[in-house]
Amino acid sequence: MKRKNYFHFLAGRLIVALIVASLIFMASYKYLESTYDNAVQYNGFAGLSERYENMVKAYNEGKANEALLKIIGAFYDADYVRFAKVNDDGKFETFYETDYNSVMAEERMSHWYCFTTDEDLLAKGSLTYLSSESDSEWTIEYKKCDEIGKIDNTPIVYLNNSEILNTMSDAYSYLNTLYLNASELAELMSYKTTCIKTYYVDGDTLHIGKVDEVNSFGGKAAFGRSWDFTDHSKESLYQSFEEPLSGTLDYFGRTIRPVEFFEKYNDIFTADNMDDLPLEEYLDENTTMDDLKPSFREELRHDGLFTIGALKVVDINGQRYMIEYIITSLPFAEFFKPVLILIAIVLFVIAAAVACLLAIRPYVQYKKAYENNIFKNNLIDSLAHNMKTPLQILGGYAENLKDVKSEEEKDRYADQILEKTSDMNHDIEYILKSAEKSDRRFVKGSVRTCIEEVAAKTGVDVDIKGDANILMDKEYFKTALVCLIDNAGKYKTEGSPVEANVSSKEITIRNKTDMDKFTPGFGLAVAGRIIEQHKLKLKTELKDGVFEAKISKA
Repeated sequence: MKRKNYFHFLAGRLIVALIVASLIFMASYKYLESTYDNAVQYNGFAGLSERYENMVKAYNEGKANEALLKIIGAFYDADYVRFAKVNDDGKFETFYETDYNSVMAEERMSHWYCFTTDEDLLAKGSLTYLSSESDSEWTIEYKKCDEIGKIDNTPIVYLNNSEILNTMSDAYSYLNTLYLNASELAELMSYKTTCIKTYYVDGDTLHIGKVDEVNSFGGKAAFGRSWDFTDHSKESLYQSFEEPLSGTLDYFGRTIRPVEFFEKYNDIFTADNMDDLPLEEYLDENTTMDDLKPSFREELRHDGLFTIGALKVVDINGQRYMIEYIITSLPFAEFFKPVLILIAIVLFVIAAAVACLLAIRPYVQYKKAYENNIFKNNLIDSLAHNMKTPLQILGGYAENLKDVKSEEEKDRYADQILEKTSDMNHDIEYILKSAEKSDRRFVKGSVRTCIEEVAAKTGVDVDIKGDANILMDKEYFKTALVCLIDNAGKYKTEGSPVEANVSSKEITIRNKTDMDKFTPGFGLAVAGRIIEQHKLKLKTELKDGVFEAKISKA
């Protein structure tokens, strides 16, 4: 029968473990995808709509500055925003629309910079406002682009343009730890923004030198790239920020107008009149154009992103307003790709480890049973071979009994047969029991002491050299030595000694023997089994009339 190896036991368990890991991965994937979609497309999107409606209410109540601040504070939440009054004739009178020539940078929640080329805004210098909601001052400083390098602080890296789930902010209250941790890790690994290290400004034009990709925490992005756009002919003009400003390239890149989305829904997001909006197909049965309240949303996937637009008409104190906005966000698979890869790797490693652990016990049990079976078969073969001589002697005694007439001779032969049979039974039972001892207790012990005790017990004169302490079950180990030393004493050449050399590396028992008469016997099989159970190995060799048994580390 061909012996099975460890992989026979591992293969099936590994397949099952990988199937279970795959199911867990699919469940995690679906859960994260569902939560992500709900948060981005519904909870966050709806929350953004509510925030914009509150801004319009503030505007309606005459708090124009506060409304402006709220709009600026929400600047990064959308790629496009427009607020307009709806006049009695249905025409839109826009009072705020995203300005792609002005870029906001947040230093802290109540302090903003507006980098712009608009001379009217620059003339304001700064605007400070005391918010009635928080009783805190909000400040906006208007700066030309060449002043960004003079700001000696590092703006907080804001998750701009909704690409990194800023629209989910209103949904965080119901999200659990797993999703938040996965989102943060995905943000850390997926999100890359640029950080200008060197630059120079010529008028209103920013000339970029060295640039690094950084994550949303301002550190070097995982697998982030670096560029060097330095014009070496003007190298002396370049300067470095006192502290590199994360996201500075985004500041000058500005929020990108979602052109493709505008083109697809041109008749909606560029309409100037309420009557021109083709909204009938988006209204439910109970809604009319006069009381349009529900949000309109559609998706358009392009450039690896998806874009959502919304239009809402609200009545505030008898005045109708139109709110429309567009956000762009990374699709789930793109945003969570590093996390999904990490989860897959972790699950694979866990599955493989669990399968390996589960395969160890049955393999060890099988190996022990297999080795026991081989040992017993070998022992039986050895016993059968080595019992021939004693059985022949017993047969001779029995034959002689037939010819013996005196009772005294019969009794002598009978006693010899009984004695020989008893000795054989005793030896066989002792060897079989001791060879498979189950209650082994291993402690450090002297090999020399064991050999001396065995030599005294067997009556064999052994010349011992050296000593070593090894882990052993003393009585069990001595049984192996009995087999070896008794065998050596029985078959050694008359007048020659039995030698035992002991060191920390190996134990050698050697004797000269008559090759014609030497028959090792089943004792060596027993000794080999016992030594194997001590995590050692036995090697025997007969060469040039010298029999040698070596015990060494397995």
